[in-house]
Amino acid sequence: LEGARECAERVVEGTCVVLHCSHGWDRTAQVSCLANVLLSERARTIEGLCQAIQLSWCSFGHKFSHRNASRSCPAPAPGEPASEPSHHNPSREESPIFLQFLDALWQILRQHPNLFEYTQSLLLLLADSARDASHVTLAANCHAERARLSGPCLWASIAAQRSSLVNPGYCPGEE
Repeated sequence: LEGARECAERVVEGTCVVLHCSHGWDRTAQVSCLANVLLSERARTIEGLCQAIQLSWCSFGHKFSHRNASRSCPAPAPGEPASEPSHHNPSREESPIFLQFLDALWQILRQHPNLFEYTQSLLLLLADSARDASHVTLAANCHAERARLSGPCLWASIAAQRSSLVNPGYCPGEE
């Protein structure tokens, strides 16, 4: 949270900000996505958060499969070999990075609920999907791996459940 706040303050001041943490997969995604939520009203909407996660986490190559080693990946597409379960990953890269991001986002949402179009229900859906690999979107380390897997797209599932995720107290523009 502190890094995201610092980043957002610098951007508001008109300073250019470059983010890059050691490997770029973990803290970079956390800080950039949280800063986006702090800076952009759009990122506090359901569609905006989905886009921010797609950009900062999925497109950037966050290692969902390696980080969430306690669950198994969805079934591979027909004709594709089954991948080794994540818990057999010899590099031991397990770390709840995405869940830490969701917790930080929840802390902000809890302090300023009316600034968010969504409720904690969306964050729980995202956490469940990341933990149990129920959607291809948060089940793989990169686009190429996601393309080989079969299963539902998280963004389509969220769109289908949209009405149950909306915060009735949302007041856009009240900053």
